[in-house]
Amino acid sequence: MTKILCVDDEPIIRMVYSRFLTRYGYGILTAEDGKEALRVLADYGSIDGIFTDDMMPNMRGLDLIPAIRRLEGDRSKIPIVVVCSPGNKDASGKTLVPQDYLDLGAQAFIEKPFTPDQLIEAAKTYFK
Repeated sequence: MTKILCVDDEPIIRMVYSRFLTRYGYGILTAEDGKEALRVLADYGSIDGIFTDDMMPNMRGLDLIPAIRRLEGDRSKIPIVVVCSPGNKDASGKTLVPQDYLDLGAQAFIEKPFTPDQLIEAAKTYFK
């Protein structure tokens, strides 16, 4: 079974991920921010993909992506799909565009609000 880690600070969004993705046979783990996501990755060695928001407390997705890419072994290669609202800014105030997340090592970007079909298509494409 393909295991997906879904990272978002909104409980309702985590529930949406779980509801839609489990219908298609995916195993779901969740985290409410980047720091918790790194703890989940340390505890569960086999995760096939990550959906992450950007704007979260403690550690945002913008920082989570490079943190995962610095991990040792196969965990550093886990495919990441960023799912967030457009117009987020980095620490310097620059408005981020999807390419900024791809440059950090994400495989794809989905804009919120998303559809279940977008999640399933991304999971089929990137998480094997």
